[in-house]
Amino acid sequence: ANDCSLRGAIIKANTSAGMDTINVPAGTYNLTVLGAGEDAAATGDLDITDDLVLAGAGAATTIIDGGQFDRVFHSDPAGTGTISVTIRDVTVQGGATVVISFVLSDGGAIRNGSSNTLGSNTGGTLTVMNSVVRNSSTPRAGGGLANVGTLVLIDSTVAGNTAGTHGGGIFQDDPGALSLTGTTVSGNTASQLGGGIFSGAFSISTDPLVTLTASTVSGNTGAGIHLN
Repeated sequence: ANDCSLRGAIIKANTSAGMDTINVPAGTYNLTVLGAGEDAAATGDLDITDDLVLAGAGAATTIIDGGQFDRVFHSDPAGTGTISVTIRDVTVQGGATVVISFVLSDGGAIRNGSSNTLGSNTGGTLTVMNSVVRNSSTPRAGGGLANVGTLVLIDSTVAGNTAGTHGGGIFQDDPGALSLTGTTVSGNTASQLGGGIFSGAFSISTDPLVTLTASTVSGNTGAGIHLN
């Protein structure tokens, strides 16, 4: 009650059915409550479990920093496939996932969708607008973002992220779809394939749809785009 922190606002929005809006003023917001692998936003990353618009004051002035102990945002961790989340006008940085048994660590800064290693994963719709996702890492795939739902990036930048396997900037798993419009993916690193974007982990059924419109993928280490 009466918790006006960013974490407190997200927890409150999660319990309020329907679309909510959180306006985040200019400033740097550091996540400090340790505890990865939890999906109610109580510890570690900020888990979003219901429809939400999170609006900053501008990517240059509203900065949300994960402190290198967990990813920053996890949208639809339960894999409902029905929620709609928009994150806009912010910089998301300093995310870092670790390997936890039975939990996928893909998505160093942001993950959209569930992360169960024992079954199929799904996710809702996540839109990132006028934002920067940078300087985050994972020992697995998707140094910046990982997606098993519908991920839309508009007029945004994904830069300086690192993946221990594939998709230094963005990892699009087999389920879901990825769309970039007016977006730059640059300066990311993958130890294996897809320094900028990696799509299709196994592609044993229908290949995921990846759409780039008026976007730039350049200067990444580990091949710019890899489509399985």
